[in-house]
Amino acid sequence: MPIGEAVMSAFTQALFNKVVAAASSELKFPQNIAVELQNLSCSLWTIQAHVEDAEERQMNDKAARSWLTRFKDVAYEMDDLLDEHAAESSDPN
Repeated sequence: MPIGEAVMSAFTQALFNKVVAAASSELKFPQNIAVELQNLSCSLWTIQAHVEDAEERQMNDKAARSWLTRFKDVAYEMDDLLDEHAAESSDPN
């Protein structure tokens, strides 16, 4: 796996961890919601596997390259939104 692909995979993994951590730390979930959050976490790991697969295929597969580009844009936007929310939550004003 080329370095750029490893970076995106690591970023995606960190983003998924951030999403789950943000959701579980800010809200006190009833048991059934906590189970759903765990299921979401499993789904996110499945998406991670698809990202890795698309990264491997992108050189020869236009559809994979296009999907991966769109996914990266969404992932970076999600990361920015989570960072903004964390900054606003920690601001005492």
